[in-house]
Amino acid sequence: MKVALCFWGLTRSLKYTIISIQTKILSQLQENNVEYTIFLHTYKFDDLYNNPRANEMNEQLDFDEYKLLMPDYVEIDDQNKVKETIDLEKYRTHPDPWKTDYVCVDNFLCAMYSKKRLGEMIRNSKQHFDAYLFLRPDVLYTNDFKMDYLSMLRPSYVCVPDFALWSKFNDRAFFCCHEDVFTYTDLFDHLLIYSKSNELHSETCLYNLLVFKHDLIIQYIPFHFYRVRCNGRICYDDEPKQVNNSFINIVPTVKKSRNPSFKRSNNKDVTFF
Repeated sequence: MKVALCFWGLTRSLKYTIISIQTKILSQLQENNVEYTIFLHTYKFDDLYNNPRANEMNEQLDFDEYKLLMPDYVEIDDQNKVKETIDLEKYRTHPDPWKTDYVCVDNFLCAMYSKKRLGEMIRNSKQHFDAYLFLRPDVLYTNDFKMDYLSMLRPSYVCVPDFALWSKFNDRAFFCCHEDVFTYTDLFDHLLIYSKSNELHSETCLYNLLVFKHDLIIQYIPFHFYRVRCNGRICYDDEPKQVNNSFINIVPTVKKSRNPSFKRSNNKDVTFF
């Protein structure tokens, strides 16, 4: 079996999370003789990093951190130039659902553009993989990746984590087979039209596009992790919307897992055009 590990977005805390990636994901694949290739799309910029919603202010990021992943394929874009190309204001027909003066909406757009670029990297590699795992580099993985997750992937059946579900979706990881990978990476191309009729709330938007537009079936798996801020501070997801003051040298406790399951909504009252 061949697996593509697709890391997207700012690495920002990879020096704190790399050991968890190596032990919880890479080692598990190696021990089960699964061949993997690492793709990475990330950003750089000259400014200090600010993310008010995450309490990250005037931070200097290390844009060489990505080398810790030792990616087989890597692309680094200037984030400010990408934002100019995207023309962020075109997506502001509706209010910012996070009430952050569109900072979070802009971050969502940059994240989706990063996944789009990953799709183009995969196409250009001319390689075919049995499974595609879209992962964030800035999270602390807390339980071992299970080979059972790979067996759950087949056309139209995809997997997302079973925690931190907003609008029935966790947008921080996504697993699929080859038949659905470009459906996922090309979602960026639908966002402008979607934004004309709907707020660009990340989880709601992705769930609507994947389930109602593309007719995919979401399977929920106990694949757990915590976001880690650029200074090493852990954001525990047992209490969504709350940021814990602990730092990376404290090992978090994994909450009790739910059994993998999947469900599908029949409500198609969503406007895309």
